[in-house]
Amino acid sequence: MSEAPFRCGMEAVLDLVGGKWKLLILFHLSAKRRRFGELRRLVGDVSEKMLSQQLKEMTRDGLVRRIDFQTVPPHVEYELEAFGLDLGRALKPVCQWGTRNMEAVASIADARNALDASDALGMQADADATGDAPPPAVASASASASRARRAAAAKSPR
Repeated sequence: MSEAPFRCGMEAVLDLVGGKWKLLILFHLSAKRRRFGELRRLVGDVSEKMLSQQLKEMTRDGLVRRIDFQTVPPHVEYELEAFGLDLGRALKPVCQWGTRNMEAVASIADARNALDASDALGMQADADATGDAPPPAVASASASASRARRAAAAKSPR
């Protein structure tokens, strides 16, 4: 007898919808059939390439159906398969939890971002003190944090 591929149900779910965009795609398709451009606007900061890749994977996995109307210009729509609809219904309580706790989650994200910027600045200061060059990611984060502080200072009334 072969070993089960997943140790728990959550691993099985994450195998299908792991990644940054699939849950949002699933959410926006749960209401109705949508065109690619509409999905891209709804999902937000996703590149066309990434959205296309995620939709192909979700189609391959039986969550999404791609409907090609065979017209010029191309007209393609996406909708959830029964398997995707079932998963969407199971995730609805998670979405409701997110809605109820949106302000707390936003505060946590803000605190995390501030801590990350502070850590990057501390690593930059350590590198400056020793004369060592910081790793590129640290230098980039430090430069971004510095630009953000300068922009905020420029906007604030004096």
